[in-house]
Formats: sequence, C-alpha cells, structure tokens
Amino acid sequence: MVATAEGTAVLEAEDVELGIGNQDLALDVDNDLPEEDPEALDSADEDATDDIEESNLPIHVVPLYSLLPSDKQMQVFEPPPPGHRLVRRYDATSSIQSFQVNWISKASAAQRAGRAGRTGPGHCYRLYSSALYEHYFESFSQPEILRTPIEGVVLQMKSMGVDTVVNFPFPTPPDAQALKKAETILTHLGAVTSTPLASSATSQVTVATIGGRITALGKSMSLFPLAPRYSRMLVAGQQHGCLPYVITIVSILTVGDPFLHEEGLGEGKDSDDEDGDELEYIKNERIKAKEAHRARRKAFFEAQQAHASLGNSTSDIFRVLSVVGAYEFAGGGTQFCFDHFVRPKAMEEIHKLRAQICNIVSATFPGVDTGLAQRIQPPNDTQLKILRQLLTAAFIDQVAVRKDLVQKKSATGVQYTTAKGVPYRAMGVEEDVFIHPSSVLSRRSAPDYVVYTEIVRTTKPWFKGPTLINPAWLSALGKPTLCTFTKPAKNSAGVLMTIPKFGPDQWELPPIKAV
Repeated sequence: MVATAEGTAVLEAEDVELGIGNQDLALDVDNDLPEEDPEALDSADEDATDDIEESNLPIHVVPLYSLLPSDKQMQVFEPPPPGHRLVRRYDATSSIQSFQVNWISKASAAQRAGRAGRTGPGHCYRLYSSALYEHYFESFSQPEILRTPIEGVVLQMKSMGVDTVVNFPFPTPPDAQALKKAETILTHLGAVTSTPLASSATSQVTVATIGGRITALGKSMSLFPLAPRYSRMLVAGQQHGCLPYVITIVSILTVGDPFLHEEGLGEGKDSDDEDGDELEYIKNERIKAKEAHRARRKAFFEAQQAHASLGNSTSDIFRVLSVVGAYEFAGGGTQFCFDHFVRPKAMEEIHKLRAQICNIVSATFPGVDTGLAQRIQPPNDTQLKILRQLLTAAFIDQVAVRKDLVQKKSATGVQYTTAKGVPYRAMGVEEDVFIHPSSVLSRRSAPDYVVYTEIVRTTKPWFKGPTLINPAWLSALGKPTLCTFTKPAKNSAGVLMTIPKFGPDQWELPPIKAV
C-alpha cells in the first residue's frame, strides 16, 4: 500500500433565509439576456498545464472524484495510451473555498499503514521522509468542530437554553471568533434576538449580535437537522406553493453542482448513435474524433442554455433547479444524465435527499404539501421572484455590489454589456471578486447586486451560486442588524424619504418611504 499526503481544505459558510413577517418587497426589473457565446464554455484550464515532472512523454490526465461514474473511476487503473504517462488528479469538493494541500497527521499515517497486510502479507511505502514525518506532521487531525462552520451547533445549544455559548465548557473549545461569527450569522437570520446599544459619544444606536436568546423562528429552525441557512429557507418557504422548490434547492445546495464541465464534453459513452451515423462518411479517425467532440460540445452548450433559461438567467441555482426538475419529471436514468451533462451519482443523491427532507418537513409541519408525490412543474414568475427573495434572505450577509457603484464614478454606474471581468465588492472581502465565465449571469448585463453561496479562489476570487437581486429587498430583509437609515427628508413631491445604508461599509441603497 502507498500512503500519500492528503488534501485538506477550508470549508465555506453554508446558506441563509427570508425576511420575517409580511414585508412589502419592491418589484424588480430583469434585463433581457444577450445571446450566449459558445466560446464562453472554454476554460483557461484548457490552455494551461502545470509542469508536474520532467518527462518527454505527454501527460494522460484522468479525473478522479467520488461523484464520477464507476466506469470512469476505474479508468485510473487502466494503462495509459502508448507514449503517454498517467497523472491522477483530485477534484476538490464544491464546498471548498480554496484548496490547500497539507500533510496528514501521524495518526492518519499509522491508520493507513495498518491497512497494508490486513487480508494478507503486505508492506507500506511512504512517499515522504522520516524528517518530514517527525517535524511537519501533527499528532492528530484537527477536530471537525474546529474545521467546519458551527452555526448549527450554536443554534441547537440556544434551543436548549444555553444562551452564553462562548462560556460553555467544550471538550475541544472552538475558536472564540468562530463562535461570535456563528452567533452573528444566526442574528442576521432572525434565529437569535439582537440588542440595541446606544453610544453616548455619537448618539447612534447600534445592534449587538452576541449573547441573544433564541426566537420563535429559531425554535422552528432548530427542528431541522440541517444548516441554519437551509432550515431558515424551509421555514419561510411555505408561500405561493414554493415549498417543493425550496426543498429541491436545499437538496441542491447540500449536494453541490451536478453539472459536468470539461470532462463531460468528450467522455461518457463512446458516442451517440446519431452522431456516429452522421460521421460515418469521415474515414480519418483523428478528424472523426474532433468532429464528434465538436458535436458533443455543441450539445453541451445547448443543454446549458436550455436550463439557464429558467428565471431568465437570474441565478445559477435556477439552472440546477431546472435540470433536477427535468430529471424528476423524466423518471431519472443514466441516459438522461448523459444527454444533459450531469453526474448520475449527484442526481441520485439530490433525489434521495429531497425525499428525506420532504419526510422531515411533513413530520415537522403536518398537513403541509411538500410536493414529493408529484412531478416537479417549472415555477411561475411569481414563484421565481419569491425564490430569489428567499435566497436573498438566506444569504443576507453574503451580498456583493458592483465596484463602480461603490466608488460612485457616475450616478448610474458604468454600463456593461456583459458581466465578464466586472469587479464586485463583497461584504467582508477586501479584494475584488468576479462572476465566473461559466455562470449564467456572465452573459447578461452586469447586475448591480448579487447574493452568492460562497467564494472560490482559483486564478482569482470567483462567486459560486450567484443570484441577481433587487437592492430594495436588502432594506427590508437586512434590518435591524445589517441596515441603517438616514434621517427622513421630503423629496420634490413632498414625500418623506429615507436612504438605507447596508452592511459594514454602509452601501447606499435606493431611497424608500420613511415609516
């Protein structure tokens, strides 16, 4: 057996909720979607290859990750083509913000060594020196409570009456800042009460987000064995028949993006029968393979475009919602996954998780229609808008605004044809963040505001799961912890108006009527 270094990665924050009560959210205007560019599917990874080792042989790269179909996973054990050398590539999971390779622990190394000789005589060959083992390996792996978001743990403790979580005697205490961040997120979600704090120096009132008590909403959220952001969406999603879509979205966000990308363009089945018939006249195998790849790539683009049309390309999450709905309607199957460029294992996992969440919701809220027994129909325009509001509330602390609007270069900002290369400023992030070229939002005019599920860093920071939002929603969903308001003043029509200011950087939102 060979023991190698294992990759560890920092997990990102999960997902959030919708506003409390009946709030009058402003209508939004969605821009028309420009015609898509097939070349937008190209990735910079196609042109760039890192030198892994000195060799005259070309590299034969084989993807390897858990959601890959079994027959493709087995390809790593097959000999490479003549004149090639095999390199195995690990694909980081979708919840990872940035991928950092670290040494495993000494305990993990010993456990791996124990596998050699388990069923017969064996040896363990370690691909690192004893000096590295002694000086760089930790004795044990870091406990999970120190590596993952702990909002769920804090919410459960609050539901059991432990209000001062920072003073709780944990066997392995989480970082104090992590506990404070978890309480702050729960306060933004409305699961925990906030406390107004008056400043004698500035006469301003701020809001404390630490040490609050659990609210009625938080009690309902704690009934679900899910991340608080997801449970918040479920509790608030019982309106206008949106619950079946919310359950599906929660399943999608939990499992991750099921779409194949570069590895889905030319692999899977050897080729479609239809494509084979069309290319029968081509005798040159190299040209034939190139034409087959081109046809497959065209089909990939058409499938992406078809699913992006749900919601007029306003959310990457809606694209996945579209394909999951089509999968459920078609009854699933590997042929569907092949035709729509999705991973069968991921789709099956989403299907099973959706059924589990439906059962939990039915047990928690008897009589509620979860839509499990029916095939999912496409949501209407009203439902799509509510779903975007739910996502906004769920990720109310993960908002980004176009950089030129923050810098106020002009009254309306710079006019962009597409969102490609347009910098954004995200709450709590010092550097510019960008919408990825594969996002459905990248091919429309750059939205003013978006919410996102996380930020992934590769060549630069990219949004993952961005959704176009109306900034007017933020003033309703962000109060009282994230949104403050200026002193009311009359406009030219004599109406009292106030300017909301959102987030720690006090981004100015569109004026609203003073209450």
